[in-house]
Amino acid sequence: MNQTAATFGILDNRFLSRSIGLLDPPEPVIIGKDASVAEAVALLKEDKVGAVVIVDETGAVAGIFTERDVVLKLDVCEANLDQVPIAERMTVDPHCQMLTHSMAYALNMMSTGGYRHIPLVDENHHPVGVLSVKNIVDYIVQELLRDLETFA
Repeated sequence: MNQTAATFGILDNRFLSRSIGLLDPPEPVIIGKDASVAEAVALLKEDKVGAVVIVDETGAVAGIFTERDVVLKLDVCEANLDQVPIAERMTVDPHCQMLTHSMAYALNMMSTGGYRHIPLVDENHHPVGVLSVKNIVDYIVQELLRDLETFA
């Protein structure tokens, strides 16, 4: 195998060992633990995001509420979602990562945990971003297209 073929694409050690900060993940959409489910759903819709990060009184991550939670944890006939605390429907203490963690670690967490969003935190466990499977796929597609242009 020639060297060009061995390094074509990004799903190799070069990609997997890179930090997730390279993906430039978007800033998180944040609400407090005292917010309602209706507020969280409105933020998902307004901000066109797949996850809202819930923080405690200190600003640290307390939970996450995702579009999947809307489908799996809400009763569509529930009339008073503005009176249901988000704390009752969020995923409590989600697995979080720092921007310095590797792509391999993030992908493994998502695969084994069965989730599509990971809150990204600083050393004080305050949210600084949200990593989604879409962020990773978009990056892979961009890099593959760049590689195709290089070899064309």
